[in-house]
Amino acid sequence: MIIVSLRRSMVLGRVVASAGRRGVQEGPWTRRWKQAGATQRRRSAAGSRTARWRAESASEGAEGASAQGVDGIVVLAGGLTASGGVPRWVQGRLDAASELHAKYPGSVILVTGGGSPHKRPVLFDSGHVNHESTVCCDYLVKERGVCPTKIIKETSSYDTIGNAYFSLVIHALPLGWRSVVAVTSAFHLPRAAACFDWVYGSCDSSPALRYHSVPDEGMSPRALEARIGREKESAQALVRNAREILTLKEINLWLHQKHRCYAVARQEEWNEPTEADKLELETY
Repeated sequence: MIIVSLRRSMVLGRVVASAGRRGVQEGPWTRRWKQAGATQRRRSAAGSRTARWRAESASEGAEGASAQGVDGIVVLAGGLTASGGVPRWVQGRLDAASELHAKYPGSVILVTGGGSPHKRPVLFDSGHVNHESTVCCDYLVKERGVCPTKIIKETSSYDTIGNAYFSLVIHALPLGWRSVVAVTSAFHLPRAAACFDWVYGSCDSSPALRYHSVPDEGMSPRALEARIGREKESAQALVRNAREILTLKEINLWLHQKHRCYAVARQEEWNEPTEADKLELETY
């Protein structure tokens, strides 16, 4: 089902409230708090837009159909099989995206994902990298019959934050999208929604967000339990970052200066194993 985003700007609200309690003196950080407050006020129109989506969804049933339609259906890739195929839990996301696209024929399906830092990439026979989003696009065209001109992809992201960031700056903003539905698995939805709300909420011209979750299929119960635990830990780290990193510019700088997947200063870590254990790796 589709879940409407109600959390946009909440992070900024907590930040501004925190500044007031601390009584910060005038200076660089105080100016930053004030700028955050101004940004929050500028986003009131976006908040109203999200509220309208909520009202429409409530009045039109569980599918959250909106008279405004949907511009982009963002599918979060979720790993590949050992042979380079689409795992069952990712098939569910792609199947749901194709069904949403049929419901909103004016929409475009955006498949996100270059790969994962937790596993080696799958290669073509030529030796070139076969990106996760490329494999997913093949599935949409060959298995679901979606027209290739109605599908776009991005291959820059290697984690959920990257899915949100690159989907926004490479496609949603340049294309002028006003409404987006992000599709992922139930186990992934809480953190994915937090990532997208944070990143899309950092820019006044971002589209309104809704979410569509699909069942957690194709994983062993133990692997699913392990992954859910990892998701909770990652969500806690996300909250800490979101309290301090407020604007799209700040997210860009943090992503490319400090994030393991994107920072040049950390690129030597790319050849090192991640902290994911064997069970968790089954879900990537």
